[in-house]
Amino acid sequence: MELISKYGIYAFIVVFFIFVMYSMFTRKGRGMILGGNIVSTSGEEIEQKSGMISRRILSHTVEAKDGTKHVGIEISENAMLGKSLKSIRLSRQEAEKFVRMLNESISKT
Repeated sequence: MELISKYGIYAFIVVFFIFVMYSMFTRKGRGMILGGNIVSTSGEEIEQKSGMISRRILSHTVEAKDGTKHVGIEISENAMLGKSLKSIRLSRQEAEKFVRMLNESISKT
């Protein structure tokens, strides 16, 4: 019994690792994180590099299983031995409000 639980833990860790890699490195996996399938990606991206860390911001159109579409913002951070992925889901109204907020900040710089 102890042997099964020991290998069960290893199997769980391997499956979890595969899922994390799939989610972070494939378009379909990133779509799952954003709540649907990525329909299109903006042609532009923002990339910043600071020492060994690089950050990238992408904007996607994501279609949920029920057919509704929303804006998905992907913020990824890459380092030598690590990667971080943050996702933000916005409805059309929230995305328009976000654009207004950015324009207000831009006008004050």
